[in-house]
This record gives sequence, structure tokens and C-alpha cells, in this order.
Amino acid sequence: MRWGMVKLTPEQQQDFIRDDPDSFTPEAGAWGRSGSTAVQLATVSDEALGEALTLAWTNSARTVRTVGTCATPAPKTARKRTRR
Repeated sequence: MRWGMVKLTPEQQQDFIRDDPDSFTPEAGAWGRSGSTAVQLATVSDEALGEALTLAWTNSARTVRTVGTCATPAPKTARKRTRR
């Protein structure tokens, strides 16, 4: 079996599991409770997989915009050399 993983909100995760329990399963522990969802690639429909991937991408894009500067690496600063 081949599996993938999408990071959904817990509410989105519940919807996918309710609609297609053979294809969507919460990951173990706290990861699963926070929305990390395993996807059985052999059984999931193209439509459901596309929807899950789109939601996961949208959720991720919102997080990056909310955090702001985390999406852009900080400029490197010159370090002072010390002699030993």
C-alpha cells in the first residue's frame, strides 16, 4: 500500500474521514489530532485527493502569510572573526 499525508484542519479531517474512511485516516497521536491525515493512494478518488491537497495548500499558505517574515529567510549578517 502507498500512503501520502495532508495537513488539514481537524474539522476538514473529520469531513474527509466521514466521507471516505477507506482512504483517509488520522495520523497517530497529537499529529493526527491536529489535522495530519494519512491518505491511502490506492483507494482515494482523484477528486477527493485534489480537494484534500488544495485545502492543505491553502491552510499552509494562510499560515505563511500570518507568520509573515518566516516565509522569507533573514538576511545573512557578517560575523566578526575572533582570533584564538
